[in-house]
Amino acid sequence: VMLLSATGLIVISLASVYSAATDSDILEASWQSMAYVLDSGAFADAEGFLPRTISVALTLVGLFFVSVLIGIVNSAIDNQLESLASGVKRVVEKDHIVVLGWNPRAARVVSELCQGYEQVSPQFYSQSRTVVVVLSERNRGMIRAELDQVVPDKFKNNVLVLEGSPTSTSNLEL
Repeated sequence: VMLLSATGLIVISLASVYSAATDSDILEASWQSMAYVLDSGAFADAEGFLPRTISVALTLVGLFFVSVLIGIVNSAIDNQLESLASGVKRVVEKDHIVVLGWNPRAARVVSELCQGYEQVSPQFYSQSRTVVVVLSERNRGMIRAELDQVVPDKFKNNVLVLEGSPTSTSNLEL
């Protein structure tokens, strides 16, 4: 919002100077100023030293505005991708099993939880699925690699791995 306000203020200021330099009304000068900001090739049409200088300045303001806007969008996309990669997301499953922390025996425990639930209540298992959520501070990819070695293929989609502190209430609320 501040970036847009600052750009607008600069454009209006330079539009009034452009209006005085070209003897045009302020609306026409504002329109031309916005054209310079949004179209970097538009300044080639300006005639006279002062109008050309103002049009180049407005074009540079436009380039700066667009580059900062691209940076903001890029940063937002990077943050979203990082959030997805780290496994920080809300679990929408009901009646799921949560495994807090990770150690060398945890992969076998998760595998047995998946297989044991199917054996204990096969009629319920056929209607829904057992979901095991692992919340650990360890790297998600490392945990997933260990699980891939132990958990049978038919249960791999039933295991969610989230990266975060098992002692944090905000992570447990996910």
